[in-house]
Amino acid sequence: MDSEKALELNITVNQAGGGTVTATMHDSSVEERLQLLNARGATRTGDTWRLETDDMGAHADAAQYVIKMVSDILTPKETPGEARQATFERDGNTCRLCGANFDAPAIKVSRDRVNTRVLDHVYPQRDAKPIHRPHETCNLVTVCGGCDDVFLQGDKFRIVTDRLGYRPPPTDRQLIACIQKRGIIRSDWALDKLNASREEPDRLEHEYIAERLGALAQIELMKPLPDVAKNEGFEVYAVNISHRAIVFLDHKAVDRHPRLPQGFEFVNSLNGEDYVSMNEQKRGRGSSTPA
Repeated sequence: MDSEKALELNITVNQAGGGTVTATMHDSSVEERLQLLNARGATRTGDTWRLETDDMGAHADAAQYVIKMVSDILTPKETPGEARQATFERDGNTCRLCGANFDAPAIKVSRDRVNTRVLDHVYPQRDAKPIHRPHETCNLVTVCGGCDDVFLQGDKFRIVTDRLGYRPPPTDRQLIACIQKRGIIRSDWALDKLNASREEPDRLEHEYIAERLGALAQIELMKPLPDVAKNEGFEVYAVNISHRAIVFLDHKAVDRHPRLPQGFEFVNSLNGEDYVSMNEQKRGRGSSTPA
């Protein structure tokens, strides 16, 4: 194995617009990020994933995502020490999703990633502009490595609409797709994502997104984190990982997480119930208020 390599990614495009994406892993730390290719229909042989498609354009975002996520793992960006410590203290040194207490003896002596303290950037660094102040405490929360892998890296869980208590219209479904990608979200980030697929005069306002997140909190799918962004122009919400509407994809990250709710379900075990697709993030239209 070439010790200088972590990942080899080869992309070929044919004259018809189809092609092949081949990813070969040389560092096991990037394996979890490559699972996205499995969800796109790739096959794995040893440490190599191969995805063949008739429409390479439909998978360009997947290749970009893999490159970015692997790069973030291998070259993490440092957050100022004072902001890190202030965030850990504000959060009581606990995971804001599953409640893991990093001061507990069993966790303090564990070296497993699921028990590792992680600092999450709520407005992702890769998207943040200087105005979003990515390294300030209003954009930082404490999570465990298990929740980071399952709820914050995208494509690990889904939300079953039949269990929400109302029929979400397209815009709400689009917002839920954003939540499935980032289990802790800022209202301004969600607004940017939803508006990315809209043109004037169809663009949404921040007040509307804040209202919709508040409505999802009323049915306990989301929980507000008011202490994270006090006196800011945005709000921070975290998904309620115990909500009955949440089901999981069959990923190693899910199997490793010891603090997921008992008796959770996988998507492939559902009996015809409707759940939100990640593709809906760019398709939402309209508005409504949950009953």
